[in-house]
Amino acid sequence: MEKIKVARLALGSKAPYFTPGLWALKLVSTEAVPTMAVDEGWRLYVNPSFADKLSERELVGVLWHELEHLLRAHHARAREMGVDRRTHRLWNLATDAAINDGAQELGFTLPEGVIYPERLGLEPGGLEEAYYRALLEQAEEDPFQGEGDGLEGGVGAEGDGASPPPDAAEPGRPSAAAWDHGSGADGLERPWELPRDHAEHPAVGEVQAAQLREEVARRVLEHHRSRGTLPAGMVRWAEGIVNPVVPWQRILQSRVREGLRRVQGRTRATYERPHRRQAAFGRVLMPGSYDVRPRVAVVIDTSGSVSDRMLAQALAEVDALLSRVGAEVWAIAVDAAAAQAQKVRRAREVVLLGGGGTDMRVGIEAALELRPKVDLVVVLTDGFTPWPAEPPRVPVVAGIFGDAGTFTGAYAVPEFIKAVTIPPGA
Repeated sequence: MEKIKVARLALGSKAPYFTPGLWALKLVSTEAVPTMAVDEGWRLYVNPSFADKLSERELVGVLWHELEHLLRAHHARAREMGVDRRTHRLWNLATDAAINDGAQELGFTLPEGVIYPERLGLEPGGLEEAYYRALLEQAEEDPFQGEGDGLEGGVGAEGDGASPPPDAAEPGRPSAAAWDHGSGADGLERPWELPRDHAEHPAVGEVQAAQLREEVARRVLEHHRSRGTLPAGMVRWAEGIVNPVVPWQRILQSRVREGLRRVQGRTRATYERPHRRQAAFGRVLMPGSYDVRPRVAVVIDTSGSVSDRMLAQALAEVDALLSRVGAEVWAIAVDAAAAQAQKVRRAREVVLLGGGGTDMRVGIEAALELRPKVDLVVVLTDGFTPWPAEPPRVPVVAGIFGDAGTFTGAYAVPEFIKAVTIPPGA
């Protein structure tokens, strides 16, 4: 393991911004791993025989590559993408391509046969998720060959049908294209990984891992500001860690759920369904109950300044939210006047009428006049509209196409309306 320790020192000297992550790695020497791999707990598994076959420069490059899997939280991103035992090879290829894309610019040497975007027919500079989707599409045209989950073998190994055959490697030295990078790359535990509470090599927890990523990201940005020599992808990653931007979809989801919190779980009595403890009341008939579906009015700006693409994107998000809570949806198209409310199963079923000016006050008022009463009003607008002067009697969530904070005067969004900015390019 002396050789890998020397490589860690060399990498820290070459790229000092990686130091916090490098020294958090727990080195585990094992013959169970054919090459090198990491798990979610920041344990670096090294086959000493394999490490001896690499040159010093290659070993530094491979160490950098494995650390990048952890810094980029590939295990968590894999779960968000729904990666499983059937598709994990494609995810590993996608992440390898995204990492190795920056090796030359950073001055790292990697072994022959590693995966680059061009080798997979992909454009350089892309994100892992985009590469993964592209590879999934390729796989649909040329389905996997072979059986099994592949967790015992290499990622993208020859014969799995998920990648081009790896380049030739010297005898006794595995091709880098066939490596299995461990759960740190795709979130799927391997048989050879240590338990999290291992006495000698305990796992790094998620909180500490997040702190390590943030510290490395801060150092990356400081280095970039002082020297400006880092790849754009690395700077983009660091900016996302230090100054995270919460997706508008997540904010909209939170606002809608907050608005419906007071009515979710509400029940209504009925004699058509017996009380669940009727036997305890003898001959006295007690009413049962049923859950009341929340009623939501979606007020849609159909003025000429709102594009069909804007509305389609926003309606898709509202659809997803309301279907999860089982809401009853009424849609109202509004420009300068409100059209007839339409009861729809999905918000996207609404017939969009209008095209003139905009006045969301009449749309919100039309929503409040619906009977039975609605529990929440969701407004989708470009923001160039006057708003009610007084708080409505039910919560109002507004999705604004543009920056909600820039509107002033009559168009200023009042504080009692929970506004969500929807970027124009969303």
